[in-house]
Amino acid sequence: MAAVEETPFTNPQVDLATLPNYKDLHFHAINKRNLSKALLQTGIFALVLLTANLLIYVFFSLAFWFTVIAGVSALVVILLVTHCIFSYKAFGYALRGKDIAFKHGYIVEEITLIPFNRIQHVSTSRSFLDKLFTLSQLNIYTAGGQGSDVTIPGLTPDLAKQLKQELANKISQSTDAD
Repeated sequence: MAAVEETPFTNPQVDLATLPNYKDLHFHAINKRNLSKALLQTGIFALVLLTANLLIYVFFSLAFWFTVIAGVSALVVILLVTHCIFSYKAFGYALRGKDIAFKHGYIVEEITLIPFNRIQHVSTSRSFLDKLFTLSQLNIYTAGGQGSDVTIPGLTPDLAKQLKQELANKISQSTDAD
């Protein structure tokens, strides 16, 4: 029986100063039509609130409560519009040689880096409003489970399809390398 030559196990420490800094990434913004879509949704919600307020006033003749509810509703709509604007500005994505990065959140910024070898499936989707505003979403499903899946909203259909194809190519390259 031939002796198996063992190579010594090594696990050198990585110098953290040599690692690339993800904060140096140039994130691409999502399409401005996504902001218009979010503002339309907020406008529809505002109309529902206004209708409910008017019904309370007409059917119950509660002028004081109408004023209180109208004031609270106006505040909620202002907060929602502000949220739409800040959320739009906070979205971004970047494609690198070995991973894709996605950022969102304006109070707490969250950046998710997904290595290509962790991506299991990529798809695009479009809601009714997405079709109305000529938008798509890119859905990235990972080996990490639902908590690590990413959806990038506000892409044009052509860009979403192009990114999907590029990620599919990267996935097959990383699978072939294994």
